[in-house]
Amino acid sequence: MMEKKLVFFDLDDTLLKKDKSVSNNTLKVLELIKKLGHKIIIATARNKRTSLPLVELLKPDYTIINAGSYIIDKDKKVIRRLPIDQNISKELVSVLPIMTSILSIQTEDILYTNDISDKSDIREYNDFSNFDGYDCYKILVCDLDQKLGKEMGKKYNLDFENYFGGSWSRFSHIDATKAKALEFIASYEKVDLKDTIAFGDDYGDIGMIKVSGIGVAMANGLPDVKNSAKYICDSAENDGVARFLDQYFHLNVYSGGK
Repeated sequence: MMEKKLVFFDLDDTLLKKDKSVSNNTLKVLELIKKLGHKIIIATARNKRTSLPLVELLKPDYTIINAGSYIIDKDKKVIRRLPIDQNISKELVSVLPIMTSILSIQTEDILYTNDISDKSDIREYNDFSNFDGYDCYKILVCDLDQKLGKEMGKKYNLDFENYFGGSWSRFSHIDATKAKALEFIASYEKVDLKDTIAFGDDYGDIGMIKVSGIGVAMANGLPDVKNSAKYICDSAENDGVARFLDQYFHLNVYSGGK
């Protein structure tokens, strides 16, 4: 009998297609895996509010939110919370506005931003001129020099990570990474790391892919992600995660590989 597996997957451009949809076959594969006694875990950089609709749809056993700073179980009970300390956020924000074109701070429910054009019910404008600090889950910066960002991360003992080689990066708690979240849940579930499977496409997924027993990069993933993985599956647009799991667990949902 196969040992219990923990299956971790990123959402955007990994499990989700470009239009943010999930195929019926993917839902079926995930449901069958759970019926076999394995557990599925969302591992996303999304915030809590934008993650919850996918939690309702996918019904994971655990959800890693904000790339590891917040973890909830299937009943939405918080089992790990790693915010940036209020005093550190205050000190960082006192210097960041002159170094970055846009600055945003993610709390549990609200994204505070100095981008006046970025408006929604989960965003609130703040010019940070009188900022007194928040316990926050990530500090997002646009166009911050990468070398400088890494130096600041080291100075404040924070994790600094770039998104997709683009203009956006983020600061978070030093232990708020997907890799450390995977290790935490494996320990919590008393499952050996060799019995974990992880899928991803972006820089933030590399650590998770490396520490898992079976690390899988998406065909549409970044070259560095593919180089870090043991396997490369089909693209998100072609149900890559579900097709890999279908074959691995011998589910036969994709008959004849179609």
